[in-house]
Amino acid sequence: MTNKIIGIDATRNHSGGAIEHIKGLISGSDPRDYGITQVHLWSYPNLLDQLSVYPWLYKHKYNLESFNILIQLIWQRFYLNRYAKKYGVEVMFNTNAGTICGFQPSVTLSQNMLSFEPGEIKRFPLLSKERIRLEVLRYVQIYSLKNCQKALYLSEYAKNVINSLAKNNNYQVISHGIPNDFHDLELRNNINLSSKTQIKCLYISNAAPYKHQWNVIEAISLLKKNTKKNISLKIIGGGHGASYRKMTKAAYKNDPLGKFIELVDFLPHDQIISELIKADLFIFASSCENLPITLLEAMASSIPIISSDKGPMKEILGESFIYFDPSKIGSIYNALDEIINKKKCIDSLCITAKNRSKKYTWKKCSEKTWELLSGI
Repeated sequence: MTNKIIGIDATRNHSGGAIEHIKGLISGSDPRDYGITQVHLWSYPNLLDQLSVYPWLYKHKYNLESFNILIQLIWQRFYLNRYAKKYGVEVMFNTNAGTICGFQPSVTLSQNMLSFEPGEIKRFPLLSKERIRLEVLRYVQIYSLKNCQKALYLSEYAKNVINSLAKNNNYQVISHGIPNDFHDLELRNNINLSSKTQIKCLYISNAAPYKHQWNVIEAISLLKKNTKKNISLKIIGGGHGASYRKMTKAAYKNDPLGKFIELVDFLPHDQIISELIKADLFIFASSCENLPITLLEAMASSIPIISSDKGPMKEILGESFIYFDPSKIGSIYNALDEIINKKKCIDSLCITAKNRSKKYTWKKCSEKTWELLSGI
């Protein structure tokens, strides 16, 4: 179909991955190649201002961020429909499955695993605000994914877990991407951690109950104590609340003078690349993911990786990597000890990771998404 008009609801895109998805989708390819002449995007000013100007892109500012959630949901349910019809939108792309926008036909993207991952939601106190939000969000997402014309997932793992509940037979998996400057990083070679006098470990993630930064800190500290290796850990991402306090408490307990554990708040894109280049080992300890961008970025940088064995991580990395149970300090310790003392195959693992990362590009994600939307 030609001259198609698409709407995109990105009013709830606040997490790093959701923001990057919109930026990658818009910049990745030209929707006019798929018969889409107009794309009307609703989002908050800060996100819209990060997007370049395109003749086919119409930015509509959503200015209700400071209002309570009820007012935001009323706007999404009733007013967004009205605006979409006003501009001739024919298909609405919901970039968050927590939507209650009633516009049809629609395509709904699932980016949130936390409400669906067995056991993960229980990490939040039963009557806490976050637990209640996640429980409600679970039902909203199931309803949204069940009633759209096409359910969209980022990984096979997410599709298998979530669609078993949503039961929408019309679904597709389109993975998101990472920026090209990660892909452009040179391949490392002759990697031998056992011969290095200093080993710099890196973990990039905000503090959350399922990120297990405190367990990584304990494992690193124990390894340093038992082996006398000059090993250090930098955790980038910051955070707030109980998980952040738990992380900082673990860091202070094990390294009160800050000699080998460093906690850093959120860093911009170019600095993340610099940190990956400087690091010797990447640790990914999340137990709940849909498709983790930071892991993909580390793979593209060809840094040695040890990873959580939960969620889609084995789907992304492959079976031959060193995995651990992020909830168990001993498991993390053993994985660290194994890769640091591994004298063979590290180069091959890094090459494998970089090659596997090449299929995750924003160009491919964008092209497949426009093609899908044009066909609804």
